[in-house]
Amino acid sequence: MILSEEEKTRLIDAQTCNDCLCWHKHCHAECCKMVFLNISRQEALKKGQYVTIHRKKPLTKDELWYYKLRDVVCTRSSLKFRRERIVNYHGDMVYIHPCSMLNDCKCLGPPNSKPNICKKLDYEYSKTNCKDIRVTDNCLYKYKRLVEYDSE
Repeated sequence: MILSEEEKTRLIDAQTCNDCLCWHKHCHAECCKMVFLNISRQEALKKGQYVTIHRKKPLTKDELWYYKLRDVVCTRSSLKFRRERIVNYHGDMVYIHPCSMLNDCKCLGPPNSKPNICKKLDYEYSKTNCKDIRVTDNCLYKYKRLVEYDSE
């Protein structure tokens, strides 16, 4: 595998970085600025101001908080995303809007006072194919996986 100098630097940094906060210089807090949507491209291109996603299970208080921080209109069983903020990101439809706790790639929320979705993102959680947060191209956990793979 041929790596650029920037990728080599990231692989070295990934060995000593253990959480997202020390990695924001590389990823610019991408996961704090986007929500992956389980919708088709055709659904995203329909007319109207919002894309509404109806949930089978009611949203928890924590999920409501998470989405409201991203300026999503929420009810107990549906989410309304502003259509103009939805983009195609490597084949996935993604809603782009930074968390209101984010200030220039720094989370202003204390570690224990943020939604559980944000608190639980770690290396092990990133290995699951979770629907709410995914590993982006610049994510620390992508590079930690590469380091792990390289050491095998």
